[in-house]
Amino acid sequence: IQVIGGELELVAGYGGHSNPIYVAPSGAFVSLATGTFNNPIFLQNAIGNGNGSGLSVRNTTSSLTPAVLAGPLDLGTQGSSVSPYDYYSEYLTLAGQVSGGSLRIQPGVVVTMTSPNSYTGSTTIFGGGNTTAATSTMTLSGAGAIASTQPITLQWGASLILSNKQTVVDDRVPDATPILLSGGGLAM
Repeated sequence: IQVIGGELELVAGYGGHSNPIYVAPSGAFVSLATGTFNNPIFLQNAIGNGNGSGLSVRNTTSSLTPAVLAGPLDLGTQGSSVSPYDYYSEYLTLAGQVSGGSLRIQPGVVVTMTSPNSYTGSTTIFGGGNTTAATSTMTLSGAGAIASTQPITLQWGASLILSNKQTVVDDRVPDATPILLSGGGLAM
């Protein structure tokens, strides 16, 4: 499936398919509703803000149940964005491997990574700043690790959580990876 412009919305029940989805770098996005999706998604450098391009998350408004991307996510060589559909707190679990360039998590997305990831660009988590906009969080739990990213930047109101509650992973983020706190928070 190729998304050249506009939105492709995947809803619960579609998750049994594993057709690859390719998203053009500008003006196209895939929106994941609450459910589990096995599709490999290739974002091809889709750097968006809000739901302009990239991967968008749209949970049901009455549920904190995340959308789960069980298939791999390729960010493209330059990187791509994950955004909320409506600028509210939207929940996404990345259970498949994330590869490619930089990862940008826009304000309003709560991401949990549960697999080792191989993307090599920077990780930037944008918060809502000092306004009332939604904040963003990235949690590394289960086997979740980001071994090749440099640097990690946590903007105002954003947070990174390294969780060893269920599974102990000694090196979720390599020791040499710079973590830049620009008003964001780090929890271990």
